[in-house]
Amino acid sequence: MPRRRPRLAIRARLTALGLAQVFASTAAGVALTVVTPTAFRLSGSGQISGLAQTSMIVGASVLTFPIARLAQKSGRGTALAVAFALAAGGAGGTIGAVSIESWPLFLVALFLVGGGTVGGLATRFAAADIVEKPASVPLAISLILWAGTIGALLGPNLVGQMSAASHLGPYQLLLILYMLAIAASFAGANGKRPHIAFAAKRRVRLSEIPMLLRKHRSATQGLIITLVSHAAMIALMGMAPVHLSHLQTSAGVVGLIMSAHLVAMYVLSPVFGMLARWRGAGVVGVAGLILSGVSAVILALASTNTPWLFPVGLTLLGFAWSMGIVAGSALVSGKIPEPERGVFQGLTDLGMNVSGGVFSVLAGLVMAALSYEALAWTIAAIVLVVLGGFLRPPRTRGF
Repeated sequence: MPRRRPRLAIRARLTALGLAQVFASTAAGVALTVVTPTAFRLSGSGQISGLAQTSMIVGASVLTFPIARLAQKSGRGTALAVAFALAAGGAGGTIGAVSIESWPLFLVALFLVGGGTVGGLATRFAAADIVEKPASVPLAISLILWAGTIGALLGPNLVGQMSAASHLGPYQLLLILYMLAIAASFAGANGKRPHIAFAAKRRVRLSEIPMLLRKHRSATQGLIITLVSHAAMIALMGMAPVHLSHLQTSAGVVGLIMSAHLVAMYVLSPVFGMLARWRGAGVVGVAGLILSGVSAVILALASTNTPWLFPVGLTLLGFAWSMGIVAGSALVSGKIPEPERGVFQGLTDLGMNVSGGVFSVLAGLVMAALSYEALAWTIAAIVLVVLGGFLRPPRTRGF
């Protein structure tokens, strides 16, 4: 019985974190669906409407490191609660902005909504902290990621129903979801962190980061795997609807293709977590990068010659992203003492937000200047270069 109680407590905390992820991912789905049209309605400008998503990305990027620092100082539960509280405050701000029809206030509020992105990403690290054994970290991360499936599917579908009642409806829902995420994350993340070695409490200086990257090779590998997997997915997924519209694909078919991709991003994450536990996170991460490269090649070929392959490539890209995020997150949450562990986790989330924003812009430029085929071949080449670094013999390995 004494042994069973800690296990039940861990399961309860993981369940609470899973609920937090459901609330956060549902909120993200709502926000991504509704903010751009709202910004256009408030401003009447296509350029201003494009800043809506950018404002959330910038907010997430700016808030990532302060939230990571707070997690080291005051605990993961407090940090998650603050991140979601900022998002809730931003959601409240959007309600006010829409009510008075102020697009500048709307963009400022969306900056704070970016805190929800930070909290959603950090939830998987909170799960990694509370499991009893390091070997269980990949599975814990993958289960939290899998919980995001519900939100990815539910969020966009709730927008229509909430908008029918009132144009404020989606933003009122956003506020409620982030408030629920505060409670669930605080309940799940507070408590002991069984398998983590704590060093003396001190702050890691920015000048120490290059040394830490060299010192913790596996964590650095996890950081690179996560960033490359995420950047490749953002670039190819973001431009896919534009490419499909150029091919005069019906809106219904585009929706089905994108839904298949979104489901692939989450649905098999527990399988990849078990594979990482069995074969090692490094092996699964590299396999994910290989699949990213294969997906990019398929999308490049499908963009001109065999369009029926396009859904296959985009679905495989979703699986590749899931493998990379699960394995990469597990590697940066391995046997690393604090505060170095928190630094790697903060760098990972910051890198995801920044690389996502940068590659989204670059993908648009390549698409406009050349084609989707050129974009896909470019991503395949980037992935190949990174894989070459990983697969070099140990004596000459550059990572």
